[in-house]
Amino acid sequence: MKRLLALLCACLCVIGIVSGCSASAKEFDTGVGMTMTLPGSFKEQDASQANGATAYYLSNTAGVVALKEDFSTLENAGLSADMTLDEYGQTVIDANSLSVQLQEADGIKYFVYENSVDSQDFTYYATVFEGSDAFWLIQFFCETKNYDQLQSDFLEWAKTVKVS
Repeated sequence: MKRLLALLCACLCVIGIVSGCSASAKEFDTGVGMTMTLPGSFKEQDASQANGATAYYLSNTAGVVALKEDFSTLENAGLSADMTLDEYGQTVIDANSLSVQLQEADGIKYFVYENSVDSQDFTYYATVFEGSDAFWLIQFFCETKNYDQLQSDFLEWAKTVKVS
């Protein structure tokens, strides 16, 4: 009986190790001032498919769209390059007519909203970051039915973002 229990425990450990290693992390670099680490199941996509985004990544269950907004571009649009990160986040919320609040978790500024695309409901965990020459809007998204399972992952992935 003890041998059977030991064998069962060993098998479960091997299964756990193999399944945990199957989606190893991968660092993505935009080449224009932002890196992030995502599970290995993510693949870089053509950013032009995401309405002029700077970077676009997809897996089978989630996606990430990153937009770099240079301070000079914001000034040309009549906005102040000296705005705070909170002000930038609120500007994004207002510009998209969203009825949400900018929040903070573990040092990450974010807001959450829903949108329908081709009759599918998606939830977006939108994060904002400030670099030396630009603000970044990085949106993690999934089908709304999967959001509760992925929300904590979105926060963990957001914590890996580095902007320069």
